[in-house]
Amino acid sequence: MTANLIPAAQYLRMSTEHQQYSLENQGIAIKKYAELNGFNVVQTYEDPARSGLVLKNRDGLRQLLNDVVTGGVVFKSILVYDVSRWGRFQDTDEAAHYEFICRSAGIPVHYCAEQFTNDGSVVTALMKTFKRTMAAEYAREMGVKIAAGQQTVYMKGFRGHGSLPGFGLRRMLVSPDGTPKQLLARGELKALHTDRVILVPGPPDEVDWVREIFRLFIVEKFNYREIAEILNANGVDRDNHRPWNFYAVRYLLSNTKYNGRLTYGMWTRRLHTKCRKNPESQWLVAPHPTSKIIDDETFAAARSRIRAFTINKSDDEMLDELRGILAANGKLSTYYIRSTPGATSPFSIRCRFGSLLKAFQRIGYTAKTEKQIGTRRRIRDMQLQLLQKLQQMFPEELEIHGNCGPGKSNRKWLQTREGAKISVRVCGQVPNIRWKPAWRLNHLAQEYRWTALVAFLNRQNTEIQRLVVFPSVPKRRWYLASDDPWLKKGIELHDFKDFFQIVTQTLAVRRFRRKNARPTPDLK
Repeated sequence: MTANLIPAAQYLRMSTEHQQYSLENQGIAIKKYAELNGFNVVQTYEDPARSGLVLKNRDGLRQLLNDVVTGGVVFKSILVYDVSRWGRFQDTDEAAHYEFICRSAGIPVHYCAEQFTNDGSVVTALMKTFKRTMAAEYAREMGVKIAAGQQTVYMKGFRGHGSLPGFGLRRMLVSPDGTPKQLLARGELKALHTDRVILVPGPPDEVDWVREIFRLFIVEKFNYREIAEILNANGVDRDNHRPWNFYAVRYLLSNTKYNGRLTYGMWTRRLHTKCRKNPESQWLVAPHPTSKIIDDETFAAARSRIRAFTINKSDDEMLDELRGILAANGKLSTYYIRSTPGATSPFSIRCRFGSLLKAFQRIGYTAKTEKQIGTRRRIRDMQLQLLQKLQQMFPEELEIHGNCGPGKSNRKWLQTREGAKISVRVCGQVPNIRWKPAWRLNHLAQEYRWTALVAFLNRQNTEIQRLVVFPSVPKRRWYLASDDPWLKKGIELHDFKDFFQIVTQTLAVRRFRRKNARPTPDLK
């Protein structure tokens, strides 16, 4: 009897929508359909807890399509619960394209819970188009409803799910009526769906430092970088355990939560689209008095000084500042701009003129500038080209990821299907150190523990001289001479085809060493 049945593969997908779409319920419905229509399920592909909006995060469907295209599969049909389980792609042609790939390979797709038969007729084509459109519209409507629900929670004075509370603040778990329950440690989540989270002042020493930061900025007239140096010199630990820098201080001084207000909706990334910043008119500012550390007068003074750096300065005033810095130092760079008290920050200059190079050109300063900035831009382009080339060579194993949001850089990296992150570095050559070739390796705090592909450029910094895969990168900023012992820890990459194999071996060795690391002896 089984010999007469058509071998089929079933595809199961569940997001977090509803119990009716659980993998078990889908499997039961598909099994009944298979028994009634002469199919025998011989293989299963599944995507548990995966959104149907994009393909890149759905390993099951990607593997199914890859098996169909490469051939050699034992099944002759694909069984799916309904059209929405195949995907809620916002472009309905995308869902049709993936089905066409299977059909063109001689493996049709059957939707088991739909009222129509996928027989290729005109009526079926119209119904599938309608169903795909409704599935996409459902995802869009759900996004709108979820956003509206979140806004309601925010306006009631509660904090939504988010990142760390911030230096000087802590998360407090409260009941729906606002009764405090307990402080949440880093990484802890609420257990009950009805519970809420608010921000409260943290340890007294952190609160005192927050007020001191505002005093240094308003009264002492220190800039962001000078304040960061003071904090680091006094051993003040940030909430993410990283050193203080220009951006961290500016973020603290401009964040309304320290003044008892939470701002939401500054950035948006709905339906897996590209992250973008919303206009200020669309921001949602909700009262949150429990987090208030800085009084209104002090916060207003800080905001006034922040605006004075950029908004109250015309283009001519900014350019006059640059001319004065050039006259005082004989050259221009981010270092000299930041070292000048009261000067507009390099970040603000880039926002106003598009880039530092354009601002320098406006005052007639071009000596070495175009060459230096052009080299940095060329290095960024090389890094992006490396990322794209490797991702295209290993589309099933590697994905390109990057930072997104306020205070984030534009750094991008590779990530394997298992979640391992790979740093891609391009190191420009610098003037000889001890009369030997040397390269500059910048410290990236986020990436120093990752496996790294490092590209060393030639003397003119125009071409890649060699590629090396390292288990990790040292946690500091330094210059690498050609005879540096650390270079011997890497594996030379002669052919891009060997890249993923080398990375896999490197990750396996790291996991083995971590698993078999000898415990620290008890010296008591």
